[in-house]
Amino acid sequence: EEPEPARLRIISTPNRARIYITEVSSGEKIYIGRAPKTIALKPGDYIVTVRLTGYYLISRRIELDPGDQRRIFVRLWD
Repeated sequence: EEPEPARLRIISTPNRARIYITEVSSGEKIYIGRAPKTIALKPGDYIVTVRLTGYYLISRRIELDPGDQRRIFVRLWD
């Protein structure tokens, strides 16, 4: 039986930053869209990278447990 997925909401200032998620265990990196965005992920460790042209990119590592509902707020600097 699959564990209950976690939900992750990513919000950026400014809006519309591109979001990439890397699963730490596999190294698989996927583009998931532009902030703000809510996604469901299987529990595990992830690196969330947020980037927007003209701004420094920001990466954060996050551990998600089954059923988690988490938010990441990112302020990008130019």
